[in-house]
Amino acid sequence: MTIIPHAMVGAALGRLFFRKRYLAFLAGITSHILLDAVPHWDYLTVKAGTINTALAVTGIAFFALRFKDPYLFWGGAGAMIPDIEVAAKALGLSNYPLYFPTHSGAIPHVQVSPWWGIPVQVLLSLACILLIFKNEKLGLARKRTKSQSALLR
Repeated sequence: MTIIPHAMVGAALGRLFFRKRYLAFLAGITSHILLDAVPHWDYLTVKAGTINTALAVTGIAFFALRFKDPYLFWGGAGAMIPDIEVAAKALGLSNYPLYFPTHSGAIPHVQVSPWWGIPVQVLLSLACILLIFKNEKLGLARKRTKSQSALLR
């Protein structure tokens, strides 16, 4: 799965369900495993990965600042962190084997054609963005104090 759906699912999980940053972060990492287990399409070039990563980081930062939501930020960050080892390997910065379960082969990482994989990832990302924005209207918003709104507490 490309990094944008990972980031959006982690962010939505953090925003909707968690009141502790470390739980949102762990939910993001767990969601990465679950999403990688779903048959999907991955990038073919480092350039595509770099552009997607920039978009994902920008999106998470925008949503976290827009909603003053540290849990959204940490959920999205947790979901993106596992791909650091893949990026380091692709950029020639690491000679170490991949350790994350879906990257090492311990959990199957099934690839499909872009004709199936890209639309699934776009729809998943859009659904998560909708959940992030519609959170208050669905009655899922949490009351926060000013100190809870700080992203890096």
